[in-house]
Amino acid sequence: MEKKAHKRSPLRVVTMLARQKLVIALINLSGGRASRLQIMKQAFLLRQRLSPDYARCFYEFLPYQYGPFSFALYHDLSNMASAGLITFPSDRTVGTTEFASTLNERLDARLLKEVDAFWSIYGKYRIGELVNLVYERYPWYASRSRRAKQSEPTEEPKCAVYTIGYEGMQIDGFLNLLLSSGIRTIIDVRKNAVSRVYGFYGSTLAFIAKRVGIGYRHVPELGIPSEWRINLDSEEDLSALFMKYRGEVLPSVENSVANIASLIVQKPSVLMCLESNPVHCHRSIVAEEVSRVTGLSIRDLRWANADAATDDTSTYHRDDLSPSFKGLQGAGMHRRHH
Repeated sequence: MEKKAHKRSPLRVVTMLARQKLVIALINLSGGRASRLQIMKQAFLLRQRLSPDYARCFYEFLPYQYGPFSFALYHDLSNMASAGLITFPSDRTVGTTEFASTLNERLDARLLKEVDAFWSIYGKYRIGELVNLVYERYPWYASRSRRAKQSEPTEEPKCAVYTIGYEGMQIDGFLNLLLSSGIRTIIDVRKNAVSRVYGFYGSTLAFIAKRVGIGYRHVPELGIPSEWRINLDSEEDLSALFMKYRGEVLPSVENSVANIASLIVQKPSVLMCLESNPVHCHRSIVAEEVSRVTGLSIRDLRWANADAATDDTSTYHRDDLSPSFKGLQGAGMHRRHH
């Protein structure tokens, strides 16, 4: 019997993130004449011009081989191509399918107005002009480019036990923060290095971090067993969990703590887990032990300036471009899956 051709469900399109639809809007405006590099630079410049409430929900960028780059955006372009939403007519151009060309209608009217205003200024720029403009105006994002005459100097961070939680971050904003902070190694203290957020699955994080010159080390024995993280509904539950961790896990991982301490005093490194608030995360307990061994102070890269961070468009994001979104959602208790 002849099999019927599979009809692609429109549901996948309807549930697309608004930031993906924004990229398709850029491709539509280019008339299928833009390259992936050009789309990347246009998306970066668009982020700089978007209103803060929209910008914090759009793609984030880091300095890379050809200027500002977003691994998440590049990943989404591949996924959208697999889903039949965009096409690559040639090695140098990106186009959209007939169905994807209607997605502009699904975006907020105010957002579309901002996109149109952006395109009226930058739509005529050729790729070389875009690259030159970005390099001139945003030197940090050009600092690691193959075209850069010299690297943008990064201030050597003070010796400390650095920690970070990636909750609410995109992989590019996360790594950009580490690069700008001078961090050279990520020490992953999750029991299971898994995540539904692109870029934070252990092997993916190690691969991307290596591409930007940051090392990655997973130390699962310092994590909290999954079964311990069930039914954490209150601060009291969390306190009991951490007391159990101190009593049953820490005594058996002294060698791991010593190895981490040795690494931290050699080069700037950061203890990484999920929760944005270090108070809600066992990485703070690990940091205390490392601090005790090294004599160094503890500093969380995000929470040290939490009030300012809630207004930082490079730190927080949401799954859509909702103008009513402000700051970080509730941190919650220590998550079961991280």
